[in-house]
Amino acid sequence: MKRLLLLICMILVSGNLCAHNWGTLLGIPVFAGPAPSWVPVQISVWPIHLFPWTNVYGVVLSPGLLGGSHNVYGISCGVITFCHEQNGLAVNVYSIGQENNGLSIGVFNTWGSNHGVVVGLANVLMNSPGRNALQIGVFNQAKSGLQLGLLNYNPNAKISWMPFFNWSAE
Repeated sequence: MKRLLLLICMILVSGNLCAHNWGTLLGIPVFAGPAPSWVPVQISVWPIHLFPWTNVYGVVLSPGLLGGSHNVYGISCGVITFCHEQNGLAVNVYSIGQENNGLSIGVFNTWGSNHGVVVGLANVLMNSPGRNALQIGVFNQAKSGLQLGLLNYNPNAKISWMPFFNWSAE
């Protein structure tokens, strides 16, 4: 059963798109035809992605080193997963993206803006003022919003560095 599952995964991955045309450089057949506007499942084992940079309404799995999609509406699980916009649940070792609109759980989280909840060991938001809802972690960095953690940095707060709690509306 394990061999059959492995064979199916290898066929799916090797016969489809490799991101950034790395597939052609590595001699791997590349997905022919136009990229779909959305898919229900995205599987990435770096540098190979089942589909090109597209929207996912369902599940993103990145069991390899790196993977991602354009916009995710659903669940994202993996080692290092990147996306433009996350809407739903992200459970990764490291989540990277422009906008989080759900729950992001990981060891490390780096988002451009956060309209949801980010939980992790270290959470860094590279946001413009007024773009953070809640961060929970050992270390939190943002320019606005509520932070709960051992050490919190917010340059727009009355006191920039605070243990346990920090907040600013800007």
